[in-house]
Amino acid sequence: MVRIGGPSGVISEARMLAWDGTTWRNVPCDGNYHLKVNPGAAPNIATNRITVMTTAVQIVAARTGRKRLTIRNTDAANDIYLGTSGVTTTTGHLLPKGQEIVLFTEAAVYGIGTTTTVVTFLEEY
Repeated sequence: MVRIGGPSGVISEARMLAWDGTTWRNVPCDGNYHLKVNPGAAPNIATNRITVMTTAVQIVAARTGRKRLTIRNTDAANDIYLGTSGVTTTTGHLLPKGQEIVLFTEAAVYGIGTTTTVVTFLEEY
């Protein structure tokens, strides 16, 4: 935790330097010291529906420059597990039925389930 303050321990405004991927920017912080950054919109999106089975299936391929990846388990009854190409129901990260996860990765993501399950993804790049 970082504390910022003057002699009274309180400041009315703070600014920080943040890298936006192109240049350093002087950005404001609110009174609770939350950094306010607009990273800029990703210029492209891609979406798809993938059937995850009882063996590892690639949900989305690796992509250099990906900003964000959202994966949703659309099934109302079955969980899936996420990970690398060797993912199992023991080693994978649980994505419960009806839930979604947001990942900030350029890596490929694989899924496996205990039965056939449909997932969707939306990637921003």
